[in-house]
Amino acid sequence: MIGFWILFSFLSLFWLTAVVNQGGAMESVILLSALFYLFYFLLPIMNKRLKILTYVALPLVAMATFWSTSAFPAVWLILTIIGMEGTSHMSFVMAAGYHLYVTAIALIPTILSEQGIFPFAQLMVFIFLSVLSLYLRSFSIRTGELKKERDQIYSEHRHLKRQVVRGEQLARQEERSVVARDIHDSVGHRLTALVMQLEVARYQTGNEKEKEQLTTFKKLAQQSLHETRSAVSALKADETAGLQAVIQLVRKLEAESHIQIRFLLESGVLNEPLSNKQSIVLYRAIQESLTNMMRHSHTREADIQFKLIADRYFQFSVSHPLKEKVELKEGFGLSNMRKRLEELDGNLTISQHGQRFRLTGQFPLDIVNRIEDQK
Repeated sequence: MIGFWILFSFLSLFWLTAVVNQGGAMESVILLSALFYLFYFLLPIMNKRLKILTYVALPLVAMATFWSTSAFPAVWLILTIIGMEGTSHMSFVMAAGYHLYVTAIALIPTILSEQGIFPFAQLMVFIFLSVLSLYLRSFSIRTGELKKERDQIYSEHRHLKRQVVRGEQLARQEERSVVARDIHDSVGHRLTALVMQLEVARYQTGNEKEKEQLTTFKKLAQQSLHETRSAVSALKADETAGLQAVIQLVRKLEAESHIQIRFLLESGVLNEPLSNKQSIVLYRAIQESLTNMMRHSHTREADIQFKLIADRYFQFSVSHPLKEKVELKEGFGLSNMRKRLEELDGNLTISQHGQRFRLTGQFPLDIVNRIEDQK
């Protein structure tokens, strides 16, 4: 729709034209003009019902201001602009009724005047502008509905793609875990038994040459066991990843520090496969926040919230009560936290509201988006 200030500029131009055509700014014109513009500028802060009532009153105030027939051409343009702005806040049916109402207001003074004849050309212009406004209104509504449907489809598409990526990751993690358990239970145990048997044999033999060979075999078996354990650790590295791993680490910190934490998880946040770097930054930020809480706030209770913003940003916040306000001064810990988030193209905000302290950070999910684009 046409911008507010463009319509306001035309409205003011036509209003001044009407003042000139009527014969100047009389006291009544000045008072009614002030009343009109007072209501006009209060419209943005009004609730819906009061806004509709104001739009009903504005044409009456405009007509009461300019009763002279010489000012009618400019007044009809003023009423048209009021109609265009008013219908932007109404449904299509209400908009049509409002235009009929404004048209009736525009007809009344001429009908009651001595001429009694409404100029046909100006009437046609008035009706044309009203119909055009209604058309633009319906077009705007339809465009808004299509945009809403498109955004919803796009959001569902992104959500399904994330679920597919997450499902594939979980399947790979499960498969890696099965392989790791099999290696640990079979190869690992047998290599351990072999090392023990070689050690026993080395002590039992009296032949130095055999003892050296058994020592060499034992070292080879120990090296194989070490490599097997490293392989098992690598396979298990992704068994718990992303936000789940962060929550487990925070729960461990909670138990060790004897604090109470309440997690608030919004829908879909656990499905986000955070990268290793993002998970580390997230955990370190929460760890530093909880450390500062215990050091400066003398409290043992905190709320940690995780949520998604527009399916593009991951946001976390740590909040806790304050016994008294603290000075918001960033030390090494908070500065380092901010730097880590900025490396992820994120940001950090710190605030105090009443008796509560809140630290909020967010970063974009660029890695997830790149994975989706490759699909």
